[in-house]
Amino acid sequence: MGGGKPLDGLWTVVFSTGADSSGGVIVFTDGQLRGGDSCYFYVGEYSVDDNRRLTSNVTAYAFSDKASTVFGVPLRRFDLQIAGSFVTSDSVEAEATVTSVPKVRLRMRLTRRV
Repeated sequence: MGGGKPLDGLWTVVFSTGADSSGGVIVFTDGQLRGGDSCYFYVGEYSVDDNRRLTSNVTAYAFSDKASTVFGVPLRRFDLQIAGSFVTSDSVEAEATVTSVPKVRLRMRLTRRV
């Protein structure tokens, strides 16, 4: 995946399942992303098409023995498939599917900070 220039920068993200929520930070640079929160770090790839739609594949890795997911399943590693759209030039709304728990849908709100 490539072509992510509209997203490049430091963003905050809020994840929500409806029952629970959490947040973290993500740095997007040239089609690659890196980020984390209090229990997981994230790595992945992303692209933004001409219609300003975001697609991304991300792997989250637990670095804390107390890691707990916002969707209530204790996982040391999990993969996300993310799809979303720009709301403004500094805001994206997206939905993620956890590939190992396909019934889980995470709503995401990303906000550009730098």
